[in-house]
Amino acid sequence: MSKSKPELTPSRRCGFTLVELLVVIGIIALLISILLPALNSARRGAQKTQCLSNLRQIAVGYNFYAGDNQGFWPMATHQWVSAVAPTARDKRWVHFISKYFITFDPETNLKSNQGINFEGRSPSAHSLIKDSGNVLWGCPSWDRIGWVGGVATVDSPFHNGFSMNIYPEAPNAIVTTGTGTPANNGSGGGQRTNWAIRFASGSVTQTSGWYLKQTQWRRPGQRALVMDSVHINTSVTPVWPWWGTGPEPTVPNASIFSPDFNRHSKNKRSVSQQAASINVAMCDSSASTLSAKETHRAIRFTTPD
Repeated sequence: MSKSKPELTPSRRCGFTLVELLVVIGIIALLISILLPALNSARRGAQKTQCLSNLRQIAVGYNFYAGDNQGFWPMATHQWVSAVAPTARDKRWVHFISKYFITFDPETNLKSNQGINFEGRSPSAHSLIKDSGNVLWGCPSWDRIGWVGGVATVDSPFHNGFSMNIYPEAPNAIVTTGTGTPANNGSGGGQRTNWAIRFASGSVTQTSGWYLKQTQWRRPGQRALVMDSVHINTSVTPVWPWWGTGPEPTVPNASIFSPDFNRHSKNKRSVSQQAASINVAMCDSSASTLSAKETHRAIRFTTPD
């Protein structure tokens, strides 16, 4: 009796068909389109939170400075003429409080008891810590693009993404230019800036802001101290409707309104004046995210309620 031949079984199929592969790719693309906006939103939220935390630390640094300087806070900019080279010297708020945020670095020879630019040699001295993760460069959302008069500066070593309020007594009217004793000039500015003081030696000191005691910054819970900005100096027009009279600006203009109103916005090219998008540290060391209109009031106290 002869043996029957075994039946041939079909071989097991391997791989995907083209249709199955396209279905899998379509599902992955759909998941990415659903998850990507949520991930971007979470990333922006984390960056905004980190920025607020760093601004609070900066405000605390001002308190440390006051404790070491008889209750006075630093000014935004202090420029002076020196008898020795370099003859034009410049110290800014970043330099005044830097010693509270910098430890010794053998490469740059920075010491915690000196900080940066402690001799007033370079206004851009804070570029030494630009990529070090220091709180003075502490906004991870800062794209390092500044705008002055409509002209962009990209990754400038001079701008760190924050600025200090130079209107500490706003809305009171304080002299803005001249020499001698400050007087009320009726401008409603609350700013002491470019006030030249001539000493017996003939040297000239020019300032932006003023050395005022911490207690002279009245209404500390409502008054801005340091904020997101496209320039290291703050510039804010005294009357708010500069925005309301025309189309919404697409980029900040440091000559008119330096606070960076699209830094933390959802849509950086179309920002409402009511949208909370500017991180601001107040004089009481609190920090919150304000709209452009709220920030204007916190700086100049002239925006209608």
